[in-house]
Amino acid sequence: MIEIKIVGKGGQGIVLAGEILAHAAILKGKFASAIAGYSSQARGGDVSCDVMISEKEISSPFVLKPEYLISLASEGYEKIIPLISEETKVFLDATICNWKWERNHFPIPAQKIAQEVCQSPQVANMVILGYFARRTEIVSLDNLCSVLKEKMKGKTLEVNIKALKEGYFFGGNYEDKDQ
Repeated sequence: MIEIKIVGKGGQGIVLAGEILAHAAILKGKFASAIAGYSSQARGGDVSCDVMISEKEISSPFVLKPEYLISLASEGYEKIIPLISEETKVFLDATICNWKWERNHFPIPAQKIAQEVCQSPQVANMVILGYFARRTEIVSLDNLCSVLKEKMKGKTLEVNIKALKEGYFFGGNYEDKDQ
């Protein structure tokens, strides 16, 4: 069972990223679920999405011990850090997350790439999802793009696929200090 927690703020597409990740895993022949969590704040509140991916049916869709954390906001990152283990691999937006270099941290300037390359800060979620896919190989870029094609059309589809690819290819060029 692979447990993934995605955290950020309302409006960043956290739930969408989780749903796309789960759907891409299903296309790969896995069982998957995505469950959203929201704070009580109306706008800009904390948002999370628990994604479970497994070879077998999933009995509980809630992430208890994340193997992976994807963070698009400092607040979400800081709140969840005490709950993760030393083995948890943390993918974070280095543009906006306050973080210190640690062995299992994989930073990407997702917001910066979304703004400068894709001309759309709203697609930072797809940039980091593409990066996550390349670094972990849990899902393929093709499956992620297939899911987007089912959910989106026109220019929205184009910019989201571009963002996924930008993150994915950044992931292929990034070198760990520890590996």
